[in-house]
Amino acid sequence: MARRLVVGNWKMNLGPATGLSLVQEFLTERPALDSVDAAFCVPFPLLAPLRDVIIEGGLGLGAQDVFWKASGAFTGFVSAGMLKEVGATHVI
Repeated sequence: MARRLVVGNWKMNLGPATGLSLVQEFLTERPALDSVDAAFCVPFPLLAPLRDVIIEGGLGLGAQDVFWKASGAFTGFVSAGMLKEVGATHVI
């Protein structure tokens, strides 16, 4: 049987400090997640600042959106390759 995946995100509601606090609280208070995989899909500006605490906590790092083209003059969009380079493994 495939493992279940639980993904959390906070849209555009938390900045770096409050996002970090949420992730740290989750890692401290979370129930046993032996039977599921978990990931946080965070806003683009928080991928790099939260990457280490999320990955070192055994969680997947993800983004809230991805653009379908690999590169080009697309202001404001982020490609899958760029997300992969910063360690993201999930997108919602």
